[in-house]
Amino acid sequence: MEKQGMGAGRKPNRTGLLMRVTLLLILFIISQAVFAQTGRQVIPALSPLPAPVDTTPEMPVFDAIWEGAPAQMTAGERAVFTLRITGRTGGQLPPEEFFMPEVPPGVILAPLPVSAEERAGGIVLKLNLIPLNADFYLPARVLQYENIRFGIPALRIGVSIRNKSN
Repeated sequence: MEKQGMGAGRKPNRTGLLMRVTLLLILFIISQAVFAQTGRQVIPALSPLPAPVDTTPEMPVFDAIWEGAPAQMTAGERAVFTLRITGRTGGQLPPEEFFMPEVPPGVILAPLPVSAEERAGGIVLKLNLIPLNADFYLPARVLQYENIRFGIPALRIGVSIRNKSN
């Protein structure tokens, strides 16, 4: 019985193999960052793949401002201030808890209810602050809710300590 296939008296097709190797080599060279240099101009070679296109729409950023926050307080005093979003978000604002910052050490910081009228005016957070023994500081933050970003500025309130006199 005679064998079939490559070893059955047929010679391997070296021309086809050579063409495949040459084609792979050409594709490899094209896919690399090949540059043709002419004088002082550098012209990038054409890429076989199209450049990626950024199709992400620009995300709107709404700024916030702190309102009613004192510049200076005495330890143990109480202050109430708000965070207001400027501009129109074109939709519903996130819940109050979304804007609540981390409470720094040395203070009592509690959220207060925001009325419907205040909320309609852009107020998203109302805070009650009682500093105990140190300056109060909230760092600037950028928060994202769905497809909207909110830029919240830093807040610093100096706190003086009462002198205990008997």
